[in-house]
Amino acid sequence: SVELWIKREALLPLAAAALFILSGWHTWRTSPSPRAAGQTLMLTGLLWLIVYDTIFAAAYCGILQGLALLLLLPIAWLSVAVMRWWSRLMLLSQRPTFQRAETLPPESQP
Repeated sequence: SVELWIKREALLPLAAAALFILSGWHTWRTSPSPRAAGQTLMLTGLLWLIVYDTIFAAAYCGILQGLALLLLLPIAWLSVAVMRWWSRLMLLSQRPTFQRAETLPPESQP
């Protein structure tokens, strides 16, 4: 017969998933708008993948391998911060130009 059981190593990833769900709920409840909550949750979710990888590697391969993967987290966070800063800088340098609408003379209007 086949027995269903959870290995001890799988408990940490399950705990990380539960922690992410709680974090998402807190983000959703405390954000000023659904758009801000979505942006924050997407960024957190992308970075959280590194946390999952770290936990799986530590549980199934070893602590040293997990810690090596954990070094990617600050690098990824810094990369995202630089990209956000750069995109805001580009928005400031490319201000829109506006043109005044011209009115047609009365004889050419339909």
